[in-house]
Amino acid sequence: MFASCNLTKITSYDYDCTGAMFLDIYTLRWVAVVFYAVFFVLMLLLWRRNLDYKGWRFWMGFTVLITVEAALSVDPAIRTHPIITYFGNAMTVFGYYFLLIGCIRFTGTKFPKKILWALAGIIVLTSTVGYLEAVPRGLRIWGNISFIVVALALSLTIIAHWRGVKYPIVRYFLVFWMATHLVAFVIRVAVALSANGDVSAFYNSWTLLFLVSSNAFILMGIHLLVTGRRREQLEQEITGRLEAEVSAVKAMEMADVANEAKSRFLANMSHELRTPLNAIIGFADILKKHEGAEKHPDTTEYLTYIQSSGDTLLRLVNDVLDFASYEVGEVQVHPVKTDIVALSEEIVRMYKPLAKNRQIDVQYVDHGIVDVEVEIDPLRLKQVIGNLITNAIKYGRQGGYVRLELKQEKNKILLYVIDNGIGISEEKIDEIFKPFNRAGKEALAIDGMGLGLSISRYLARVMNCEIGVKSIHDRGSEFWVSMPLK
Repeated sequence: MFASCNLTKITSYDYDCTGAMFLDIYTLRWVAVVFYAVFFVLMLLLWRRNLDYKGWRFWMGFTVLITVEAALSVDPAIRTHPIITYFGNAMTVFGYYFLLIGCIRFTGTKFPKKILWALAGIIVLTSTVGYLEAVPRGLRIWGNISFIVVALALSLTIIAHWRGVKYPIVRYFLVFWMATHLVAFVIRVAVALSANGDVSAFYNSWTLLFLVSSNAFILMGIHLLVTGRRREQLEQEITGRLEAEVSAVKAMEMADVANEAKSRFLANMSHELRTPLNAIIGFADILKKHEGAEKHPDTTEYLTYIQSSGDTLLRLVNDVLDFASYEVGEVQVHPVKTDIVALSEEIVRMYKPLAKNRQIDVQYVDHGIVDVEVEIDPLRLKQVIGNLITNAIKYGRQGGYVRLELKQEKNKILLYVIDNGIGISEEKIDEIFKPFNRAGKEALAIDGMGLGLSISRYLARVMNCEIGVKSIHDRGSEFWVSMPLK
């Protein structure tokens, strides 16, 4: 490298030295090669673990070029060859050029690209004219030396003003050794040139050793800078994740509190609404049955409307109450041994009047099953199957059917609710068990809030049952509830 400016002049700005106190100049160059080779390997490892950091290619180039230049200088026979000399000089200058670009890229400093291209052109030009003996020796020497000084000065200035690393001691370390290397280089060259190479072997070898060491510390500083930045990035990522987790936990807690408050409000409101609704429905029924009511058919019709509307509103209120109750976990089941055949027949009888009003036939098929008991809460099972049958009737076709089938398979009993109604489209199947979802049927003039199926699924799970559906749009649906036999 240019720092190897020795006693006996052998090229335009290179000097030779045969010995020192205990290390000759070529042994020092071997030391430099070993130093740089080690840091080259470390740079490769650093690159593999930090592929995303900018500037690594140029810092790698800096390491490679100064290592090759040092290797070319270990043999005086090779180093004194004019072609090797000028190639070595060019590699050294380009090495510091790459050091500068690496600093610019890594720190994200805005630097005019035209200036960088101009500097590269100057390097090529000064290296080329070095072959021409007609060019004054001083111009050839100072063209390259001046560029090295400029590149080092700019590099340490960029690093010194950069604030991207949390640990400033790393930045100070790199700046210190860049500045030290720059000062030592200038002093060494200035003394050698002013004395026309007439300097002591002791001074020459020890200054070269110092320059090699400072260059090694520059490479070490680059490693520390990259690893420090990577560590800072990891800390920021971990901190960000922890903050996000804490925020998510707080948001979930707030949502749970708000949801519980909403559910309790709905439950309380539903209780408050049910009392006057029951009174309205009850008095409407009394007035319809009152003696002489048949003499006023218009009044009887109005009372029927009142009673029907009250029943509809009461069903909606009951759905809201059930939904609010299971959201806060207040639904309780009381399983008992239940004759499933008798319960199924009772459910069919309950919903035949509703189906008759809509001209829908309610059928029951038991497939020969008799005297089968399951341990289940009969009231909750009625509610589940009732919701399924009610939906089948509401969304059924006039003149169609709703069939309740009872089947036994190995260790379980299955209740099927089958209809030939409007069905459910395939893309809506996964949504029908969600609260307040009516599978795209909101536009139909059919009462309901979309809570029945979500309540039915919740109750089925609480009773250790399963509920499912198969449906074809415009052809009908088949819901089933599976109960274990114990």
